[in-house]
Amino acid sequence: MGAARTVRVDLGAVDQETAQEQLVSYNSVVQHEAFKLRLVPTPGVDREDLVSVGQIAVLEAYLTWSRHKNCAYAAWVRRIVQWRMRELVQECANKEEELQADLAETNTPESKFLACEEESWFEAAVSRLTPRQGVIIAARLEGETLAQIASTLGVHYSRVSRDLQSAVLILRRRLERENVGDCRIRLR
Repeated sequence: MGAARTVRVDLGAVDQETAQEQLVSYNSVVQHEAFKLRLVPTPGVDREDLVSVGQIAVLEAYLTWSRHKNCAYAAWVRRIVQWRMRELVQECANKEEELQADLAETNTPESKFLACEEESWFEAAVSRLTPRQGVIIAARLEGETLAQIASTLGVHYSRVSRDLQSAVLILRRRLERENVGDCRIRLR
């Protein structure tokens, strides 16, 4: 895949009335593209995120289209909406791959926790997390995937991922503050 395309436009250049008109006119395009992308499950991306990105893309298309693009305006809007939504999905998929690669390494946060001599410290640290974070950490230590944990808790996968990252950050800070043994937690 080539370098990421980045186009930055000042969305403030669109007046309120025009923005509303564009969003209403192309809402069906945004909804349709969001629906198509949700048919392929992508961890960390929910419909609301896709719709938000699509709405911003409609305004970006309005500001970047010109007759010299050799493309009808409606087709241009659809292209920009698809482009931005796929960019979001790809970004989330890349983050998931990085997370899975981190967990596959022998130097994972879980293995470092297990190697810690201070098991009582770990239990005390986990007890200070929210109940959900504690359950997620315990489930990860038992080898469950984030999808399995999400299903068990009845929450969306992205919520489990955010809670896990937050819990690891809290534990990492506590480790650094208390300088417990040789344990270090790495999680992106």
